[in-house]
Amino acid sequence: MKEITFTSKFHDNKLTFARVTKSEWIKFRSIRSNWIVLSLTVLVIVGFSALSAIMSQHRNGPSDRTPFDRMLTGVNLSVLIISVFGGVLGSREYSSGMIKSSFSAVPRRLPVLFNRVIIFVATMLPLLLISILAAFFIGSALFKHDGTVVPKFGDPFIARALFGYAFYVLGLGILGLLIGFLTRQTALAIGITVGGILFLPALLGAILPSSWHKVLEYLPSNAGGAFTSPTAFSVNSLSPNMGGGVFLLWIIGVFVLTSYSMLSRDV
Repeated sequence: MKEITFTSKFHDNKLTFARVTKSEWIKFRSIRSNWIVLSLTVLVIVGFSALSAIMSQHRNGPSDRTPFDRMLTGVNLSVLIISVFGGVLGSREYSSGMIKSSFSAVPRRLPVLFNRVIIFVATMLPLLLISILAAFFIGSALFKHDGTVVPKFGDPFIARALFGYAFYVLGLGILGLLIGFLTRQTALAIGITVGGILFLPALLGAILPSSWHKVLEYLPSNAGGAFTSPTAFSVNSLSPNMGGGVFLLWIIGVFVLTSYSMLSRDV
């Protein structure tokens, strides 16, 4: 009797970093709400910035906001969207229980975290850069039509500030994602990211004496916000380069803490 053998084209089932990356990308692109958030981010950054530039043409009297600030109004609004999105992206699988399947497939766990961050950065960074640059150039055109003098892209520190805005918003989203992995609860991750990182520094600045303001400059949102300044120095905050460095250290610190937590707990 002739022996029948079966072969499979899936003979190489070795787990690699690239395959984990592909798996995370498939999960990301398969969720429709992710694409809705990305589309909403572009709409908010470009749309609200253009709207602010148009409305400023009908404003009477002096204003504390510069044309550069008005052109990037939508970026400030997108901070909340990206921060919440990061928290949801990090904690969603814990809420649904799918994280057990992910860790069963990737027992070393850290590649799941690394690739989630990689997918987030690879998706959000180009989108933020394109949206912010579009908001800047559209806003510039609208202000020039009204006869307002606006900064040019080639002016000193303008390009740094625009890329700084992208770094700031992206960094807040990464912090939200890491906190989502750390807390494993969506509501708690959003609360810490939005309440603790975004709103608490402003609240503390309002209620604490002025002697504490120097300390508050080193909080994540204040430090990252300093990096978006279109000037070489800032009177009321850290210098842009110092602020960017402190903000990056916050991201690295939370990343290390999250990595350690994932390795030391059951799930």
